[in-house]
Amino acid sequence: MSELLKLADRVEALAGPCQKSDEDICRATGWRFVREGHPFGCVWYNPQNRAACVPAYTSSLDAAMTLYPELPKWVPSCPRLATVEAPRAIAAGRP
Repeated sequence: MSELLKLADRVEALAGPCQKSDEDICRATGWRFVREGHPFGCVWYNPQNRAACVPAYTSSLDAAMTLYPELPKWVPSCPRLATVEAPRAIAAGRP
């Protein structure tokens, strides 16, 4: 959990969307990156072990909202703020 909170701090400091941060969030939430053994070469696998594109957490509000275990009462309108708030809400015991 502390890794997610550190990522939240890093995302909060961003000036805009960041694919590297999106990938780091994926790693922290159970995604894995495989460099070989797939017809496309490098591929990401989600926690359900399915090949998938990395969600654009820092640029898409829909993607950021998937970080919440359940829909919160207050939803930030900015994807980066939602990406920052989700791990903090989870750590604080808020949905």
